[in-house]
Amino acid sequence: MRELGTIAPSLTVEVYRYNIFPVWRLIILDEIQYVSAFGQKWEGHESAVYKIAPTPQGAFHRGFRRLFEQTRRTAQRII
Repeated sequence: MRELGTIAPSLTVEVYRYNIFPVWRLIILDEIQYVSAFGQKWEGHESAVYKIAPTPQGAFHRGFRRLFEQTRRTAQRII
């Protein structure tokens, strides 16, 4: 992932490690969010991935953005 910055210098890549039990997998590219959930019987890579775009009534988009920002504030940046 570090090499992405050398391949595309205009691209900003950030990777964080956090110390909470994961419930959501969040990948955010500009304003588009890709969200999946971890469950008791499956890991995040086995669950459906939902694409969430901002909309005027976008409660999910705003809610996941807030969750992501709070998780990032308390995480350790590794890239």
